Amino acid sequence: MEISPSPRYQAICYFINNELINEQLQIIVFGIGISENQEWNYAGNRYRSSFIDNVNKKQFLYVQNFTAKKCILTVYEDNKLIRSIICEKTLADVWFHVDHKPKFDANKLFGIDNEYT
Repeated sequence: MEISPSPRYQAICYFINNELINEQLQIIVFGIGISENQEWNYAGNRYRSSFIDNVNKKQFLYVQNFTAKKCILTVYEDNKLIRSIICEKTLADVWFHVDHKPKFDANKLFGIDNEYT
């Protein structure tokens, strides 16, 4: 008898997307969702992405996701939650509130400008 992953697990795996920005950041998209919001490039509820960045010898994990009407950024430093930012407007507004941030466009950081997502 052959054991295979459940269809739900397979669907999740098929949508994992890695995007490398300027050979510095690797954004991993691990959830897909759609919305009517053009400013979010139509990404929506259940869309999730993350990346790790090193700043001044400290490691930061950024986890980004959307609900139906909000974009959320959660920041961890050395595996400890340091900040969660919730915003109803643009992705740039979310990133405006982050002290240690990579110098890239907010849409690139969320991974929503990729043709596959």
